[in-house]
Amino acid sequence: HKIIRRINDSHLLGVLREHSKNLELLTQTQKYLLDNEHISSDELLKLVSEKAELDRRIVSILSDSVYEARLPSKPYDITVDTAKLMAHTRMWYMDIVKLELQKQMIDTQQELTNYVSTMQIMPFTRFSYYNRNNARNTHNFDVGVSFRLPLNNETKKKRDAFKAEKKRVSLQQSQIQRRIEIQMKLLFEQLTSYNENIKGEYQRMINLKNYISQRVNSYKNALGDNYSRLQRLQEYNAYLTSWERLLDFQMQRDNRLVDLQSYIIDRPLRDFLIIKQIQ
Repeated sequence: HKIIRRINDSHLLGVLREHSKNLELLTQTQKYLLDNEHISSDELLKLVSEKAELDRRIVSILSDSVYEARLPSKPYDITVDTAKLMAHTRMWYMDIVKLELQKQMIDTQQELTNYVSTMQIMPFTRFSYYNRNNARNTHNFDVGVSFRLPLNNETKKKRDAFKAEKKRVSLQQSQIQRRIEIQMKLLFEQLTSYNENIKGEYQRMINLKNYISQRVNSYKNALGDNYSRLQRLQEYNAYLTSWERLLDFQMQRDNRLVDLQSYIIDRPLRDFLIIKQIQ
């Protein structure tokens, strides 16, 4: 998040500095008109306040950012292959994997817990020698195995306990998976919203740029280039303000992408993204 903020701030700093210069020219123009009693002071006060806030943001960025000011390029439309990402998360999300391994261990313990495993088997050997009067002495050598079977239901209780534990683990696994899916779907919705805002703001900028160009040509052809400098500054001011909004949407969108990356530990999020430059 910190890296994204700093990269975005380097772009924002380039726009804010340009905006500050434009506001300075607008302020000088308004002062001139005010001195000549062509306008009221309301517009000038608004410009002074706007420039002060702009300069405050510039100082704030300069005190924290390690990047130089850079003017931004065309924005990108970044969408997520949601089905692929969700399937991968269900398979590899760490907490889900740990619980799956825990269930497998319970299955193994349950299989090993049966009457055969609790039966005691004791091999034995026995040698007997008989010393008899008035007869030949005799001896016997016996080899065998003795079995001892439990008559209580301790084995059944253990198996029932393993079943209950596995059910608890499965429920916990389902709850975690459900929680993750809800959180990721919320991020998907936010990404879609920010992408739409970015595309909408960029289209607005294109329309504004075309409008300014048309006005320049119209005034040049009709009035011999008698195009109010005040109008030019105001229109350019609107264009720069639009850039600032777009960069803010872009930073919010990129932060949501970082949030998505936290659900993946073995691959970069880029593997699940569809990136296209907005035309």
